Amino acid sequence: MDFNISEQAMENIFSLIDKLDSSRVDELTLESSTEAGSARITLRKSAPQAVQAAAAPVSVAVAQNAPPQAAETPVPDGTQVRSQLVGVFYASSAPEAEPFVTVGERVKKGDVLCIIEAMKVLNEIESDLDGTVEQICVKNGEMVEFGQLLFVVR
Repeated sequence: MDFNISEQAMENIFSLIDKLDSSRVDELTLESSTEAGSARITLRKSAPQAVQAAAAPVSVAVAQNAPPQAAETPVPDGTQVRSQLVGVFYASSAPEAEPFVTVGERVKKGDVLCIIEAMKVLNEIESDLDGTVEQICVKNGEMVEFGQLLFVVR
């Protein structure tokens, strides 16, 4: 499934995050289906954490694939999981915690692969398929760009 998020859609998502953050609502789920595919976004407030963020983090789960882009290093065969946000990549929920996934690990649809922090918001990136993690293409704490290759899952 190829799925592109327009700049306007991303602005709408960030607007929803801001509104959720300042509201009494704790969770909001949006689903959209078209002939090209479907997407589900869950915005969920969580309790304040001892993270460097000043506001209570909000999780965003986006299950989707983006079209492939040219890579500098060879990429194994499999489904490419790309970043849908610009932000900081975190392999685990806390610096001392185990990573969400490792190379060779089996994942199921909906499993959290990583977190991308954008604008003090922690965004959970979920797997949209069952498979095995073949490659992790980003280092913990590294800045990622929109469309950058994060994982290869087969």
